[in-house]
Amino acid sequence: MLQQTTVSAVVPYWKRFLTRWPDVNTLAAAPEEEVLAAWSGLGYYRRARALHRAAALIVAERGGRLPATHAGWLGLPGVGPYTAGAIASIGLREAVPAVDANARRVLSRWLYASAAEATAATAAEVEGLATAVVDPAAPGDWNQAVMELGATLCQARRARCAECPVLDHCRAGAAGRALEVPLVQTRPAAVPVWHSCLVWCAGDAVLLMPPGSDPVLGPRGLGRPLRRDFSTLHSGLWGLPSSAWYHRERQADSAGAGRGVA
Repeated sequence: MLQQTTVSAVVPYWKRFLTRWPDVNTLAAAPEEEVLAAWSGLGYYRRARALHRAAALIVAERGGRLPATHAGWLGLPGVGPYTAGAIASIGLREAVPAVDANARRVLSRWLYASAAEATAATAAEVEGLATAVVDPAAPGDWNQAVMELGATLCQARRARCAECPVLDHCRAGAAGRALEVPLVQTRPAAVPVWHSCLVWCAGDAVLLMPPGSDPVLGPRGLGRPLRRDFSTLHSGLWGLPSSAWYHRERQADSAGAGRGVA
């Protein structure tokens, strides 16, 4: 639940989720629709689907026993290198790295003195450093400390190097270039779109379309659509009958465009 979500938002969901499904067996037996409903509001529903599939695999293939190694966790749906590393190092005391965005930034600044060096580096090099520096006696504490350092003193746009306890080991910090490493990527400009939905009610019921449905509304005069699906944010979910997505600027080219449907 903490992937791409804040702790404050997660806590009430976490408590309700564990009350309803206290172990992997009860979660695996739950209908997917109920799991998604309990997840409603957290977003990125593919996480809930992957969690449900992972629980089913653990029950079907492992008799309900959770993996005891980093490699075992990495083989489950929805569990990537960071999640597997966090579980294995913190929960299982296995000496493996847990590299989230904060840890990756800290490690890059330790290793590279300039943006050019950091840009030329490969992911494998950063991963190799992360593995080499893990404290084998307390891997979970180490990983959490590195992540916390990135979340507090070593932020992307604010580096408090004078307060950093490991400045002597940081090449970017020692060079006075911490804010240049890693190079901050410019986000692409937002594309305004025109999108129409139809709300059709019958008593307490609302008409919803299944995933993958074709657009059923056709706003006039907006040209060719940019895309025709529900977008990746709603992938796999039912949604209101809707139009495709169109460039918002096109609306100004024809009076009343988008206000009617064909």
